[in-house]
Amino acid sequence: MSDNKYDNQEMADAGLYFPSLPDVTFSITANKDAYGDYPPAEYDAKVRGKLSLLARIQEAKKQQGKNYPPRTLLREGKRDVQHWHGEESLIRRTDGVHDFEWTLVGTPGDIAYPAVLEASMYTKVAHNMVGAAEAASLTDEEAIALWDKLLSGLKFRVKVPGAPPGSYYIDPDKPAQ
Repeated sequence: MSDNKYDNQEMADAGLYFPSLPDVTFSITANKDAYGDYPPAEYDAKVRGKLSLLARIQEAKKQQGKNYPPRTLLREGKRDVQHWHGEESLIRRTDGVHDFEWTLVGTPGDIAYPAVLEASMYTKVAHNMVGAAEAASLTDEEAIALWDKLLSGLKFRVKVPGAPPGSYYIDPDKPAQ
């Protein structure tokens, strides 16, 4: 469709590979313009709540009932990363995979608070498949420590409109010396 709002999305995806931890993957995805086809009031009233990571987990539990996969909950709840007020879920699956997610439900069209901003980390990855490695190289505590370190470094590269000071690495108002 020529008038498809999804033709002109500002999206970015990045993944990290750690040679010293070959079974660990960390990735980030952002989409500033997701859900931009909703009027702001309708988005806030009908869509935003359904996109919440914690709400989606609860809905999956409700729908799947006793068939919801067993897991060890390591940490779950609200989690601020820089100026973003998001939610995280850190679990260990029964096969030993650490499955960590953090999600921000932002505002469509807002560069400082993109509509979609997600980070995920998995252990026990081989051949680009989660769970394919023989074992996870990290304990629960080590995986959580790595996750916290990676999330604490999540910032904009440069200053963007609407982002508070400290949420970016390069400040044009303070040239490097």
